[in-house]
Amino acid sequence: MKPENSNLDKTWELEDILSSSNILRGILDNSDECIKVLDFEGRVQFMNLGGQKVMEVDDFATIASCPWIGFWNGPYEHLAQQAISEAQAGRTGIFEGECPTAKGTKKWWSVRVSQFKGENGKNYLLSISRDVTLVKQAHEQMALIQQELQHRIKNMYSVVQSVASNTMRNATSLEDAGDTLSARLIALSKSHALLTTDNEAADINNVIEAAITPCADKRKKRVLLNGPSIQLASKPALALGMALHELCTNAIKYGALSNESGIISVNWDVVEDATGSHLKLHWEENGGPIVNAPKQKGFGSLLIQRALATQVEGDVDLDFATAGVTFKFKAPLANMQAIIALN
Repeated sequence: MKPENSNLDKTWELEDILSSSNILRGILDNSDECIKVLDFEGRVQFMNLGGQKVMEVDDFATIASCPWIGFWNGPYEHLAQQAISEAQAGRTGIFEGECPTAKGTKKWWSVRVSQFKGENGKNYLLSISRDVTLVKQAHEQMALIQQELQHRIKNMYSVVQSVASNTMRNATSLEDAGDTLSARLIALSKSHALLTTDNEAADINNVIEAAITPCADKRKKRVLLNGPSIQLASKPALALGMALHELCTNAIKYGALSNESGIISVNWDVVEDATGSHLKLHWEENGGPIVNAPKQKGFGSLLIQRALATQVEGDVDLDFATAGVTFKFKAPLANMQAIIALN
């Protein structure tokens, strides 16, 4: 006779439900966990229908009485054996491991193995495996992102250190050093932000636009840009951007943008020759003051030539011609678009 208390009524109803073999079978059949009953030696005696689906088992008879440990390979076989031993000792064995399905699909599982006593008085092992493949892949992806971030930060520190030390070494005064360093770091920041926004690549148009930020006033109208859309990988784009920034800064101080009439033409295209496709870029200044070639190369010139020649194996020609500075650059297109960082 059931008690009249309403809470106890609900408990009795729950017990009635759980005592129904059809309800329990429905729960097992619709579970997305692979639930297996093993004999005490670890041989498979039962697998729920839901588990057969996630394990891609078409016919349970093909794995019935098979050693459960045999499903695991490599280091996970040892972990499975340890879990069996724990369960046989009356404890719960827990581990994560990779085990392919019956059809060879690679999956990761979170596994618990414990012991229980059957109605016949015999001891059995219960193995419950939960598919954690998506979680595992997400963790691996996060680890790769963290490694890439650390790599980029390390590279950025190296670039900043180089820019700062060489700027100070070549400065004529503390004020000049401060202004130059600030401008270079801003240009570097803008280029980096552009590449971060576009993930691993940036359009050359955007790279050039970011590089000529020093002439963001009316002088920008005197920088004539002409060329197609070309995707550049992060490191080559950064090297090209810094080089063009140096050219723009020099043009404002001494070249075509230091007066009211000078202009700069920047043309680029993809050209073909016997060795393949190449990115070709030409910077040309006209209408500025007469150019006096520097007696020795400053850091700006070295940055332009070394960065591009080293990073992408490009050909660089920087000419301080009397009529105006010209800069010619040519590099294999594959190197400019290579996602893997070139060292």
